[in-house]
Amino acid sequence: MLPLTARANAAGVLQIGGCSVRDLAGAFGTPLYIYDEHTIRQTCRDYLHDFQAQLPGARAHYAGKAWLNPALTALLVEEGFGVDVVSAGELHVALSGGMDPEHIAFHGNGKTRDELQYALEIFVGL
Repeated sequence: MLPLTARANAAGVLQIGGCSVRDLAGAFGTPLYIYDEHTIRQTCRDYLHDFQAQLPGARAHYAGKAWLNPALTALLVEEGFGVDVVSAGELHVALSGGMDPEHIAFHGNGKTRDELQYALEIFVGL
């Protein structure tokens, strides 16, 4: 499945977000994961629209274990998403990207006492 911005340029080279994948591969090597901001934003908007059409006021959370970094977290904040995290490391990344602790779901087993205490202190949504 290609991102929403995927196009072939005049030379037949795939472009994503206006960037040639050939140029990206040359600059960063392969294999290379390419994430398209427009596609991520549009997908967030579609999810929220559909959820809220059925349940007004519903919130959506992104699963941090899929891929999480501060830039993606900031984008999720802008699009009205929360994030679920399973470790202190993921919690740190979500916070460093500007996620409101109340919009973070900290779940899963195997939490240490220190992790749970920290989550409670900053009012993470458990």
